[in-house]
Amino acid sequence: IVCLGESTTGGLWVDWKDSYPMQLEKKLREFYNNQNICVIVPPHVGQNTSQMSKRIRHYINLYNPQLIILMAGINNGWSLSESNVVKFLNTTDKESLKIKFLVILNNFRLFKLLRYAYLRFIVKEKSDYIQQNRYSVFGFPELSRFPPEKWIYDFSNTHKESFILMWRYDITKIIREAKKNKVKLLLMAYHINTASYLPLEEFISLAVKENIPLLRNDKKFDCLIKTCEYFLGL
Repeated sequence: IVCLGESTTGGLWVDWKDSYPMQLEKKLREFYNNQNICVIVPPHVGQNTSQMSKRIRHYINLYNPQLIILMAGINNGWSLSESNVVKFLNTTDKESLKIKFLVILNNFRLFKLLRYAYLRFIVKEKSDYIQQNRYSVFGFPELSRFPPEKWIYDFSNTHKESFILMWRYDITKIIREAKKNKVKLLLMAYHINTASYLPLEEFISLAVKENIPLLRNDKKFDCLIKTCEYFLGL
């Protein structure tokens, strides 16, 4: 089983054994009394859905999964590396043109190499961004800086329709690549959807359109969200 997603899938702020993929692996092994069941999370957990869609064939070839569990989209509003949002932006908008230029420029390996060399050896930056992206010039997905600059958040809030179209495009590509390779796919909604651009209805609509199962985590966690300050504070 391959679990595709972001830090919510990778188990940010909890021990790895407490992440949902590892809990799932433990429960499945116990239920089927089979220690060969393996739940895998690709190492690139800071990706947006465009980066996942561009590497889905590689993941299928590498891991040969029987099932893909997909809970993704929350990073799209701030992670613009390789973002397909440029396909859905109005080119007469000055901010959209800026985003298009940055995304296109960032697709060139020479640009990535020169930027990394500048930050690493001239500016001598020692941030997580530098450590995470030392292999991006070789085709690994570039992970964006976090937290992003305020203008990036503002842009996603004022161009929500473009980001919805991007999400549909990317997730559909992942679903259809899985179907093409006869891999079953389960789409999951977030337990708490903090992506302001992405309503729950999009998950429901796409699951119906592509005839795939949808796990409504929002329903499972509803009582906790209403009664527990910890969940409300996320």
